[in-house]
This record gives sequence, structure tokens and C-alpha cells, in this order.
Amino acid sequence: MPVKGTSRQTDRDCLVCGETTRIAHLGIDVCRACAVFYRRARDGSHDFACRSITGQCELGKSLNCKRCRFDQILILLERSGALNKKRDLEDDSPVEDPFSRTPRPILERVKTHYNTMSLHRLSSELNARRDPPHPLEISLERGPFYSADFAAITGSVRILMTVALEFGNNAFPEFAELADAEKWELAQNFFYRFRMFEAMHRTIKIFGDDPTKVFVSYATYFTIPFDEKFFETAPTGADIPGVLAHMRHGEQEHKLRELKDRFYRLNMSDEEFLVVAVLIFWTTKN
Repeated sequence: MPVKGTSRQTDRDCLVCGETTRIAHLGIDVCRACAVFYRRARDGSHDFACRSITGQCELGKSLNCKRCRFDQILILLERSGALNKKRDLEDDSPVEDPFSRTPRPILERVKTHYNTMSLHRLSSELNARRDPPHPLEISLERGPFYSADFAAITGSVRILMTVALEFGNNAFPEFAELADAEKWELAQNFFYRFRMFEAMHRTIKIFGDDPTKVFVSYATYFTIPFDEKFFETAPTGADIPGVLAHMRHGEQEHKLRELKDRFYRLNMSDEEFLVVAVLIFWTTKN
């Protein structure tokens, strides 16, 4: 029987940052600071990027990555079921966020790992250039972005195929349980369908109604009319005149403009984009 006047609370380590806490905030063993951080970040207005670009920064007192901090809280909430208990999100702290939206743990997790995948693709493509920008100049929103060339497109294809597998492992626990053949089939289907879908969504988001630019990788874009400088890095012996004739006099430029116009009218939100991306990832039938 506890001694009169003593507290039954015991010290415990926060499962995210490692700091000592005597109260289980959010219905899980996290400290007050992490609970406040989660409430302020959960509205989706903060696009945190992982500091290590892996999405797997080490937890504990050395944790200095907002993306991994937020992601770990989501994982803990999902495991405990605390996201479904309104009282856990409202009663244990006086800090309020009246503008926050209803948490969507699956969508938040997909968003986290999509942003990580995007930053990996962007930085990898830019660092493969002869004149890579300074790391402090790299941003998902601002690039920098460059006119595409043959070598850049070839490299971007390999990068996307590689990170698509890592995205699947991190964003979807079920994916990690699949056989390698099944993973590869999903990754290939995702690549062919997602690449143009994402390119058009980002084209509208970044370039707006500029009719001359269309993304073809995360860091590069085509110009309309087609720029023959694209072939400066093409292999020796390539039929450059034939391809140029096809691009300029065929229906390619018209189709790009038409597709861009459709996405412009669609005006898809980032959340809608992520929902469709999930459907694309898990769809193998035409």
C-alpha cells in the first residue's frame, strides 16, 4: 500500500526522444514536448524532410530530425490505437490546435515516405550533374530544376526504380512480407504508371500555367517545342534526326500539352494525389 502523500507515478523514458517523463501523453509513453510537437505538426502544413534522407534516424536523446520524430509518434499511436481515442488527444495538455484536421495515420505515413523518396530522387539526380548545386540550395519546392538531357533521364529511371522498392518497404508493412518476385512486379507497375502521373501533378504545382515546361524526372523537365540539346549526352550512333522528326512533327508535343491541360483542369490536391499514388502502387492489372 503506498505511503500517504506519495505519488504512484513513476519515471519512464519517452519512446521517441528518450527524455524522462512521469505522464504518458497521447495515451502512449511520450513526453509532453513530443506531444506538443505532434499536435502542432499533425495538421499537414509542415513538410518535414528527413535529415539523413533514410527515414530511419536513430531515436533517443540524440534525435534531431523532425520528420523521424513525427513518424515515430504516428507509429506508436497506430500500435496503441490511441488515434481512435479522442480524449487522449484533447485532455492531457492545455495546448490546443483548433485548426488541426482529423489524423489520418496511413496517409501521413505515405506522405512521410513519399517526401523522403522525393528528396532522395532530387538530391541524387542533382548530385549526378557535372555542376551539382550546394546542398543548402536543394529544395523539393524550388529544385533547382534543369532542362532534361538523355543522360539525366537514364539516371533518373534507375533512381526511381531503386527508391520505389524502399518506399514500399517503409510506407506499407504488408509490402515487406511479400516475396521478391511480387515486390518487383509491384515496383515495375508503379514505375510505369506513377512516373507520368507524378510528373503532370508536379508540373502544375511547380510551373503553373507555363505551357513550355513538363517534368520528365524529379529534377528535369522537357521544353515545348522539343529542344535538340537533349541529345548532347546521347550515345554515339543514336538516330537523333529520326527521333527529332518524330518529336517535332508527330503527336508527342500535342499529347503532352493535352495531358497537361487535363491535369490543370483537375486541380488535384496533394492529399488526393497521395491517395491515387497508393492505388497505383497496389494495382497490377491494366
